[in-house]
Amino acid sequence: MGITASDALADACNRDYVNSLGEQACLIDGAQALCRTLYERGVALYIVTNGIVSSQKRRLEKSEIRPYIRQLFISEAIGTPKPKKEFFDFVFSQIGEERRAASIILGDSLTTDISGGLAAGIDTCWYNPNAAENPGVPCTWEIRRLIDFLDLDGIRLPSALSL
Repeated sequence: MGITASDALADACNRDYVNSLGEQACLIDGAQALCRTLYERGVALYIVTNGIVSSQKRRLEKSEIRPYIRQLFISEAIGTPKPKKEFFDFVFSQIGEERRAASIILGDSLTTDISGGLAAGIDTCWYNPNAAENPGVPCTWEIRRLIDFLDLDGIRLPSALSL
């Protein structure tokens, strides 16, 4: 389109895009039911995400799962992205290192969520609704529907990390 990064129009488009992201609060099927059930069972739920603080905070505030989430951890605020171990080290420094052994990351990305959980030394659950092939990233569990997380064998949930 002939627009360069230094153009005012490109900057305005980027601002509009980031602001629009913050207006979206679309949930995956089963997300609200899963979060509500885990919350009622006493599980501490956290969101760990890469993204822009202003957009991610507004998205959560508009979301139906907001009442169930204890805290939101955003890569921009932390200063390092998932899957880096430092991202998760920061999260556990805030929620308590003792939670690490009992935490699970539930995520849809093998490269950021599952690899990040592995780097952090926590159990992982890959949400894979389309039955994509795993190229060899080890994960503790794999589910097709979010609600299936409640039926996993061997899961004990005093604490969890959520996407």
